[in-house]
Amino acid sequence: MASPPPKWVVRMAFVGLGADSSLVSEVQSAVASASPGLLLSRLESILTVDARPALQQCQVPLLSIQATKDRLVPGRVNRELHRQCPRADAVVLDGPHLLLQVCPGEVLEAIQTFLGSLSDG
Repeated sequence: MASPPPKWVVRMAFVGLGADSSLVSEVQSAVASASPGLLLSRLESILTVDARPALQQCQVPLLSIQATKDRLVPGRVNRELHRQCPRADAVVLDGPHLLLQVCPGEVLEAIQTFLGSLSDG
């Protein structure tokens, strides 16, 4: 098991400065339990995968949820997603990278609204 990232790194990069200490500990444990090879592979994928051709051909409804305080995925990624797939729905939520862990209710509401719009059309 690798060393967990420092609490300040978890707060800055993943969960926000005001995150509960138990959430910080859980994220530290999750990151520490991942093998270095897995983490390196994920980082490599983030830096090298180009999904633009697939997005241009996407025929299914698509929802992107962007966190306003995401320090890992910059807003330009979402802008590019919508440039490649203009039909995609977008929701911007106030929060850090790990939106599901920090504000699950708001994420659930965004997903339910999106799904409801599909059944209405």
